[in-house]
Amino acid sequence: MLIIHRSTSKYHIDKIYSSPLKRASQTAEAINEHINTGIIYDDDLTEMQNGLLAGMDRKEAQEKYPRPDVKYPHTIIYEMESEIQFKMRAETIFSKIIYENPADSVIAVASHGGMINMLFQCFMGLKINPGYGISCGDTSIHKWKIENLNRYIEYMNSQVHLYGLKYKINRQNI
Repeated sequence: MLIIHRSTSKYHIDKIYSSPLKRASQTAEAINEHINTGIIYDDDLTEMQNGLLAGMDRKEAQEKYPRPDVKYPHTIIYEMESEIQFKMRAETIFSKIIYENPADSVIAVASHGGMINMLFQCFMGLKINPGYGISCGDTSIHKWKIENLNRYIEYMNSQVHLYGLKYKINRQNI
């Protein structure tokens, strides 16, 4: 989950954008049950399209479709989306989120680790494949702010919402 906001004066979610894929859309729906703002599903928020590797575990994919020694950002292999295509998709949805909403909006984005990493690159104005990324644990929350054209990361990869749940699960197993 990614939260992008442009104001410190209020903090309630005005809009939810979500990947239509199951895990992200379930997250968006769970949040929307509490805030009832509606969800905008957008295919641009899906994970990188992995072509012929879709549905395979990593070992099987590596055996059937080994990574080439050289792969450029524009290279399409095994019908996969290239890094440039993936980055352009992220730039497109990031632009929609930022420019098609009022300046004081708080936007929640339910997506996937690879896409959140690409959105991070967009947010920070980084080139494609900068050589670093961010951790995106399951159900992690990232909060970014845009204020007076300046961009701030308030926190990333937070899973504090799971602490009580983990404690309850561990207590039940004792």
